[in-house]
Amino acid sequence: MDGRPGMAHDGTDGGNPFARIAVFHAPSWRVLMVDVLRRIRARHGSALHVYVVSEQGRKFYARNAEAGLFDSVTVRHSIAEGSYLSVAGNHAELARVAMANERRYATTYNEIMMTDRHLGRGFSPGGFHHPRSRMAVETGYWQAVRYLNEEFAFWHDEFTARGITLLINPQKIPAVVARRMGIPMRTLSRSRIDDQFHWASNGEFFELPQVEAQFRLTPPPAEPVRIKTYPQYELNKRRTVRGLSLATALRRSAAELPRVTARRLLGVRTGYSWLESARVNLRGWHEWRALRRKKLAALGDLAGIDFVFHALQEEPEMTLSWQSPESLPQMADVWQLARDLPAGAFLAVKEHIYAVGRRPERFYDQLLEFKNVILVDPLESGIDLMHASKAVATISSTAGFEAAWVGKPVISFGRHNLYNFLDHVFDVEPGAPLAGVLHRIFADEVDLVKARIDGARFYQALKDLSFDLGKYDMANVGTYETVHIPQFHANLAASLGVGVPADAVT
Repeated sequence: MDGRPGMAHDGTDGGNPFARIAVFHAPSWRVLMVDVLRRIRARHGSALHVYVVSEQGRKFYARNAEAGLFDSVTVRHSIAEGSYLSVAGNHAELARVAMANERRYATTYNEIMMTDRHLGRGFSPGGFHHPRSRMAVETGYWQAVRYLNEEFAFWHDEFTARGITLLINPQKIPAVVARRMGIPMRTLSRSRIDDQFHWASNGEFFELPQVEAQFRLTPPPAEPVRIKTYPQYELNKRRTVRGLSLATALRRSAAELPRVTARRLLGVRTGYSWLESARVNLRGWHEWRALRRKKLAALGDLAGIDFVFHALQEEPEMTLSWQSPESLPQMADVWQLARDLPAGAFLAVKEHIYAVGRRPERFYDQLLEFKNVILVDPLESGIDLMHASKAVATISSTAGFEAAWVGKPVISFGRHNLYNFLDHVFDVEPGAPLAGVLHRIFADEVDLVKARIDGARFYQALKDLSFDLGKYDMANVGTYETVHIPQFHANLAASLGVGVPADAVT
């Protein structure tokens, strides 16, 4: 173990993980978290150290927090922005330090770079037309290596000097360092149940190991789970579809021009150029029109057909590059499933609406080249497709959760999915043959009665570990219901095994 001298084996001081907290700025939660941290400091006497990626972040906390709430606010650039630094030292020395860090922290620099949508573009081949930033174009490999070397050294020294006992919403490298040092981490994560959230137990893969133990303690519910789409998703989907029009593409591009120009005049190097943003806006409109003209299946067209449902995911996307770094490109999964399906079975593929305009050329034509692949209308209900299927195949999409809850067999390519422990979930090695798994599914060898019971138990277990955040809208982060903050705090404390006063949830 490699922590601060005198630190307990679990990275805490005297069993109090709230003693000295490193808080990483999360834009979606920035206003709410100030209220939550104010409560934590009052209840636990915590020292709070905030880390932001820009000067704007520092100004936010200066405006929204009273003096003395935070012990420090430190600007530490993101991976891509920091990698603008010129290369210092020879390549051999940079590589020596990098390889030592890879051994020490049990990860690779390339896996870390793939979590960044600027430096890791090559690891998202299904999002080839995601806009290119100056960071993505101008940063060389050795610049990135130099910056990662400095990042690992910085976070190790920072956590040691400050005696950090807990990380909240950490970025990738701090999470890797904290894991090596034995410092607990918690990341706020959506449970995909109504407006429920939970505290994931690490910042590397957003896992929740407590859920399996909670599942064992959960009795079979009286009723199976009935899935419904959470309102925020439906709202976002409608907004996205409305945005895939020529008028919206032109309006957005026009609105972005003065903003991008102002940033450039101020010397800001980060972000996307106006041309790249305009291009993806127009591609979204063009590709949506082209996709709608293809031979797309409706749910009714699948009646009487045995099929596996595979919901594609947006690229680049955190649930792929960050939470599921071991997964192969999505087209490889389609290829593998199509190859190993038994005779007479089909693969129904549904595009993610947010991905339209970012796919490589002729992506949908390639899908249609498979004789046993059916391209489904993106506007069809994923829940209805899941129910009609024999199984759901996923890397880390919401469809996997929904299938696991209702007892539908799941082929899980993501190794860190919360439901992988269930008997009706097939946690498969990336690239491994699937013929045996698919045979069991299509030969009806999966106990679906047990699967429905286990799925309902898993649903309840996850819900028991979650808390309600009300009608929180990430597009309007300053509006939230303060009544939920006590439970927000109590759930975090419980996840850390820390008792709270009896009035902690009031």
